[in-house]
Amino acid sequence: MTRRAGARVIGISIAIAITLGTPVATADPILAALDGMDIPEVAARWQRANDLEAGGNLPAANAEIAIVAQHLPDSPDPHWRIARNIYEHSRTLDREEKDVQIAMLERAVEAADRGLALDDECAECMLWKYAALGRIPTLKGLVSGAANARTLAGLLKRGVEVGEARDDPRSRATLAHFYYARATFHRMVPDWFWLRWVVGVRGNKEAAIADARRAVELDGTRSDFQIELGAGLLCLGHSNDVELHVAEAEALLQRVRNLPAELQSEPADPDLAAMLLETPEEACGFSRDGFLDVDGAARTKAP
Repeated sequence: MTRRAGARVIGISIAIAITLGTPVATADPILAALDGMDIPEVAARWQRANDLEAGGNLPAANAEIAIVAQHLPDSPDPHWRIARNIYEHSRTLDREEKDVQIAMLERAVEAADRGLALDDECAECMLWKYAALGRIPTLKGLVSGAANARTLAGLLKRGVEVGEARDDPRSRATLAHFYYARATFHRMVPDWFWLRWVVGVRGNKEAAIADARRAVELDGTRSDFQIELGAGLLCLGHSNDVELHVAEAEALLQRVRNLPAELQSEPADPDLAAMLLETPEEACGFSRDGFLDVDGAARTKAP
């Protein structure tokens, strides 16, 4: 395989691996900071921003958050919220609006970078920079994903390091998402020995399982984390003929397949679990968008 083909594979792998679930609700440090400053009109703007987010009006929410950020010049929190909202809004646009989406994702990266400039240990800033930077190759060109491979891997590594050093609900929720994202990254990126020489990273199926287990340990209620653990176990189990991994994955995915709606992290999770159970030998290329061949060709689409 040529270096360009290798770059294309890793570009696709990284792009498809960027799939973040909805974070759990935790204590609001911005509201706490505003309450301590006795500026009720700005606190009201923050509440409006939350309401607008809940209603799906993310651009209007960001307009309010930008004003709040002016009153909290040392806080990275408004900036990662802006980055997250831009990222989520970009996902609602039609595929034909590719240039608009690229510009939005680049703005999301810039917003996350503003937060990191204020606090280089802002894990949420790293998480949403990773999400935005990783989605750009699906729109701009897959080789650009390979060009950013080192940066993306570095964000995952640093995010895990920062999260493990903290012990509060918000940090644990973010840390779980980092492990989930890194598990997908390690599973989907090929583990060819020469790949690190070409683009700076390579996959690691054993590490993918370990990361997925840690994500489930941190938040065992998320069915999307459990599906990733099942995918990792099937990937290594079928690649290396490890029957115990395959049996564990089948039991885990069967439980997810039968979850009642109120216990599903994402509505598609039971169908995705079923898809993995039906084609377990292709688990290394599984994504929430479908399957990916080792040569980089997208094939079966997710339900």
